[in-house]
Amino acid sequence: MDSKLGPSLVLLCALLSTACPGDDGGDTGADTGATGTTAASTSTASPTDTDSGSAETGTETETIPPDTETDADTETDTGMPIEGCECIEDQPVPEIANTPEVPAAPTCGQPLCSTVSGACTTKCFDGTFVLDDATALTCALEALRDRTPGVVRWSFSENTGQFDDAGYILIRDDGRAVRRSWGWQDLSYVAGDAVLGELRPAAEYDACLAEPDDLMRFDCMRETLAAQEAVCDEGWRYDDI
Repeated sequence: MDSKLGPSLVLLCALLSTACPGDDGGDTGADTGATGTTAASTSTASPTDTDSGSAETGTETETIPPDTETDADTETDTGMPIEGCECIEDQPVPEIANTPEVPAAPTCGQPLCSTVSGACTTKCFDGTFVLDDATALTCALEALRDRTPGVVRWSFSENTGQFDDAGYILIRDDGRAVRRSWGWQDLSYVAGDAVLGELRPAAEYDACLAEPDDLMRFDCMRETLAAQEAVCDEGWRYDDI
């Protein structure tokens, strides 16, 4: 009986040895757990990096609006008209033509007197000057002396139109003035700048009013300003050559 059981016991032990888990199986489970822990650690670190990047992006965005506002303010300041030149049209330089363009009249200011007109049939030094209306000249000189707000105008011709000159002085409410003149100088037509500045002293206009010579009084009335502050509108030139 003992000889029959021996081989059977050997086979049973062999089968039981194959079915039992060994140490290698436990090690594999531990490795898997370690791997899971590493993955979890990586997952935890990622949101921190992302939040940091978002915060930096937000900081850069906040610096943009001040720069934009500064540019807008600069453009607005540049577009403002020169103080004192509000009544003078900013004219583009006209195209060259056979009939040069006359500068635009001021958009404000009422005429204070009739246009003061005078002419010399030849050269003025020949003593051929003729004043059309002495009353208009007196009115203009008194307005300049007293700084009466409004506009005075003149028109002049010499040597049968070889030289001529027309213009205005706009007297402002604050006592300053804008002066402009234009006309032919032989073969050149010149439209001067519209100049903002100070009128000549009242005493000078008083002296002009007392002057007996018509031409000297006329030249005194259309004299340039005593001081220039700004150019309201640039002039232009046309040469008929």
